[in-house]
Amino acid sequence: MRTVLSALVCLSIIVVAPISIVSCNKPKLFKTIATEKKVGNLSKMDYDGKYYWFGSLFGGSSFKYDLKKNRFYEFDFNRGNVLEGVFDIEIVNKQPWFGLCTFGIAIFDYQINGFRYQNMDDGLAGYNNRGEKYSKVKALTYDEFGKKVWAGTIYSGLSYYDLEKNKWFLVTEPMLKDASIISIAVNKDIVAVGTNNGLVYLDRDKNQWYSCEDTLYKTWFNYVFIDNKLIFSCLNFRDEEQERDFGKVVSYNLDTKKFEVILEVDEGADALVKYDKYLVLCSNRGLTFYNLDTKKVKYIDESYGLVSNWANYAYFDGDDLWVLTQHGISKGKIKDILRELKDID
Repeated sequence: MRTVLSALVCLSIIVVAPISIVSCNKPKLFKTIATEKKVGNLSKMDYDGKYYWFGSLFGGSSFKYDLKKNRFYEFDFNRGNVLEGVFDIEIVNKQPWFGLCTFGIAIFDYQINGFRYQNMDDGLAGYNNRGEKYSKVKALTYDEFGKKVWAGTIYSGLSYYDLEKNKWFLVTEPMLKDASIISIAVNKDIVAVGTNNGLVYLDRDKNQWYSCEDTLYKTWFNYVFIDNKLIFSCLNFRDEEQERDFGKVVSYNLDTKKFEVILEVDEGADALVKYDKYLVLCSNRGLTFYNLDTKKVKYIDESYGLVSNWANYAYFDGDDLWVLTQHGISKGKIKDILRELKDID
């Protein structure tokens, strides 16, 4: 899967290590691909080698995009009076899988030129409420090492689809049972799972689940990813006394079994990705690039050409960086963005 990331703009940042914030001349780094009037408020995207696929967390229309024709094709997963939203998109063997906010997973099958659905009746985790079956699939991750697709659900724990046996299995680990699974990352050694109550991981060799215990971090772990012996994630907190939200970017060292706070932000942190030597933090105020070597920060927002400061998602795609915002889609050249980041190198 290509490197993906979510919204970020000028955040007021408190960095744990000493930091230098640099001003810039603000060249126009992005162009607008589509406005909100055309595509609505999109929150996820991925590319299967033929089409770009877009989904909206807020329900209503989703889209596939043909780059050669520069054309968007509209579709939806709505059911009756339910406006079905999209939590996540993952490409599995060149097929796009959509984690739906209510009724399971939709898989686009090119052979039938349509969608196949997976839900509780197929073995996916879920729950019953007043006779209706719900599988709220928050996270989807293709595991090339285990030949699986991991599916994290809200309130219903973790499942995986065995691509060789063509069958769903429920993970029975007590720490994950009935948990909300927010984010999943894999490498050849571990499976890291961000939940609504902390971070856990599977040691593949030992076939054993472990909890990253820390009473400070019994919260939602968003956009988990693995980098060598570190597990990164962004967390959101609420200060009730000051009536404000704030976020933290943390890393967990698999050798020392310790958390480290990398930086804090004065807004809720929506997503996190690593690109080259940069952490890219996503929030409702744009894109924030944090250089891991120099501990310097640079902010990318409307003044650089983003169609909106409220960015929902960002996606690194070859030479391009796509940014989904509440007012449309922006795209910029990564080489231009990296050139603009030289003053924090």
